[in-house]
Amino acid sequence: MRQWAAVLALALSCAATAQSVFDFDDWMQRIDEQSQDLQRHIEKRDGAAATLSARDLEQLYGLMEQFFEKRGDAADAVRWSREGREFAQRLRGGLPPLRVVSDGTVF
Repeated sequence: MRQWAAVLALALSCAATAQSVFDFDDWMQRIDEQSQDLQRHIEKRDGAAATLSARDLEQLYGLMEQFFEKRGDAADAVRWSREGREFAQRLRGGLPPLRVVSDGTVF
């Protein structure tokens, strides 16, 4: 009976890890899409849409941060995920005002 319990525990842990890897791949694709959306919204100065994209990015980076914390031995990945989450969180506060330099360039 103990052998079956050990096999079941091993199978469940492998399934949980595999699921996390599939989740990670999904999060990476969604981060790429949301990052591109965010850039387009910023270019259009669409603050409401940029805020929504930033919120989604914040959640996705938070999931990745948790993923790497649980995985262990991935301090850089945890830090990069945290930095991405914090940056997205700052963007949720709104877009910075437009700046015009002397030659008329807007950024």
